[in-house]
Amino acid sequence: MSSTDGTRNTGDWREYEGIQQVIFGLINSQYLQILWVKKKEEISELNDRISSIIDNLEKPFYAFNTSFEKCVLTCQLGRSIAFECELQAEKFEAKYSAVRELRIPAHGDPFNDKGLLCMYAWQAGEFDKAIAHNRACLMKERDILLRRGYRKPDGLALFTNREKYPLIPLRKRGIKGYQFINPNIIDFLDNLPDCS
Repeated sequence: MSSTDGTRNTGDWREYEGIQQVIFGLINSQYLQILWVKKKEEISELNDRISSIIDNLEKPFYAFNTSFEKCVLTCQLGRSIAFECELQAEKFEAKYSAVRELRIPAHGDPFNDKGLLCMYAWQAGEFDKAIAHNRACLMKERDILLRRGYRKPDGLALFTNREKYPLIPLRKRGIKGYQFINPNIIDFLDNLPDCS
């Protein structure tokens, strides 16, 4: 997800009511998972799946721009989801700035950190590009965490990293998805098969 959709990012979830999440991705020490839908009519099913996944994930939750992620999920799921660890060094830091500063690779991002283009790709039926962007964002956020650490969302103190992310395969109902476990995550994810 990206905040380049014109929202002001004040932390008020009502600014995000118009956003419809059609792709959801997560990465942790066990796997990388991306779920998506191809039609707006499938969004409620995706939200149900996201709810069940979030309820079973180990805490803490990390995100680049925790305010945005929390607000979008609050609107989509109808309940507040807490993100305890912020990957932005400071509020309003752009992900592309962190990626550039930390010399993190693009990880095959077809949109070069321009999240709004991901939305346009999905609307045009270019799901492979939208998924590639989501995967790249997850990989970049993992790299930011490992290289720079995180801070509490309401503070500025940076803390140190976590372990590497070995990653495993998943599929469920009408929702398309990836879930991976592999000791060499970078090579594995860079050669991702088409799962449509």
